[in-house]
Amino acid sequence: MNASTPKAHKPIALLYLKTGGGHEAPARSIASYLNHKYPNSCTPMLFNCLEDGPRYVNGVVEDGYRLAQRKAKWVYSVLYEVNKLKPVLHSTAALVGRPIKEYVRDVVLPTNPEKIVVFHFFIIKPVMDLVEELGLNVKVEVIVTDPFTAHPFWFLRKGPCYVLFSDRLRAKVLKERWVAEDKVSVFPFMVNSRFEQPLGETEKVEVMKTLKIDQAKKTILLLGGGDGMPGAMDILKSMVNLGLDANVVVVCGRDEVQRKALLGAGLEGRFASLTILGFVGFVYELISIADVVVTKCGPNTIMEILMCGKIPIVNSYIWEQEKGNLDYVLHNGVGVYEKSPSRISRAALRFISNDGVMNRYKERVGQLGIANGTSMVSEYIYA
Repeated sequence: MNASTPKAHKPIALLYLKTGGGHEAPARSIASYLNHKYPNSCTPMLFNCLEDGPRYVNGVVEDGYRLAQRKAKWVYSVLYEVNKLKPVLHSTAALVGRPIKEYVRDVVLPTNPEKIVVFHFFIIKPVMDLVEELGLNVKVEVIVTDPFTAHPFWFLRKGPCYVLFSDRLRAKVLKERWVAEDKVSVFPFMVNSRFEQPLGETEKVEVMKTLKIDQAKKTILLLGGGDGMPGAMDILKSMVNLGLDANVVVVCGRDEVQRKALLGAGLEGRFASLTILGFVGFVYELISIADVVVTKCGPNTIMEILMCGKIPIVNSYIWEQEKGNLDYVLHNGVGVYEKSPSRISRAALRFISNDGVMNRYKERVGQLGIANGTSMVSEYIYA
């Protein structure tokens, strides 16, 4: 085949679960890139592998994950540690893997994919079991969506090729001999391509006008993800007590109880402006107009904030899964970690009231030189 000959049609199956946006988002990013770049030679296909799964499995894997994130992070952390024990690890993999295996066999494999790309550790075992049992000539790639601290669950099988997002994790994987060196590739972390370019000043002004934000004041964004910002009420009250003269924007996500409580708390007029939002589709714009962002330490959100040149104030993280993300922020001096509402408020005040402090942090953010790995990973998957 010469260079001018187009590649044959290439069906690629992208398999994910809805346990937070960190697994589905990169799958959709790769699908979007391949559809745009190779519309005539590649067909990326997205599959939620528990879409029709039994309620008891969905309840534990998807609903249980969200509930633990919001109400009892310690429960999630305990389960994370317990599942490092090999007997528990294999039992969990077998239990959750059964309906996933049926879905892959009945729904995914009939599409005759040339390549299967996995975005969640629960999917690896059922896919590899089917590949081996049926003698399939299909390449399996695993995208390890935890960039710095990955659970051993990701590396139950040595057969797939693995995409990692840090040299730190690569060193760990090779040291533990979880995967052979020739099976590992490292790329920059993947984020939505919109974050590659800063929002223009004219666009920023339009966003601020739409949200009725005071353009002369600094802006603090409270961004907790799709399920809201735990402790937002206490943080806002603490900011009021400190007399923060700033715009404050709170994203409550799907937590309507929180949104209504904040709207009814009588805090309007206590800030330069106060904007209470539900689930939104314009996080990029909100981060772009913010000066500091109070957030939990999920990898996607942290990298999006830093790519926009903004300063994260981390108020929570999941031990041990998100510990590496926090270490990255603190080691590079690009953000701070504060747990209590009063300390969060004082950290925000320190940034918005001292341009020298803010500029030093922003300078270090710029020195990171964060690149978006979406195009590189997509090209690797396509090759």
